[in-house]
Amino acid sequence: MYRSPLTFVSEGLSVDANTSTLTAYAIMESVTATAFPTFVHMVFFVAFIDRDEADSDSPQAVLEVTVDGGAPIFTTPVAVTFPPGLARLRVAVRIAGLVVPRPGRMRFALKLGGSGVVAEQSLQVVLAPPIVQAAQATMPFMFRNG
Repeated sequence: MYRSPLTFVSEGLSVDANTSTLTAYAIMESVTATAFPTFVHMVFFVAFIDRDEADSDSPQAVLEVTVDGGAPIFTTPVAVTFPPGLARLRVAVRIAGLVVPRPGRMRFALKLGGSGVVAEQSLQVVLAPPIVQAAQATMPFMFRNG
């Protein structure tokens, strides 16, 4: 059975070319928008996937993003291939632009083979409160002749 001990969504991700070490920054917990629909510029979905010995080493995989369980706002196939003898795999998907139609719970779900959803992460998408600026008293200009 496939399972994910760690899943997150971030705005940035890098992989060291020498050590293959993963560095994530700006891990997302929510999205605040000033209007809807809104555009999220760059998103990375990351999941560590474990498998049992009997599981396939190359299952079919799909990443799907929905808001409040509605129709998908993003779907893509994901290449998942466990190296021989390894039971853990790191999956990182770069989404270059995501249009979010409305506030709600945005769910990223990775589905593997016949196992259904194996890794998921949800972010709350909210409308920012309006910016209210208090009027500032100004001193009248005084003109003098002379």
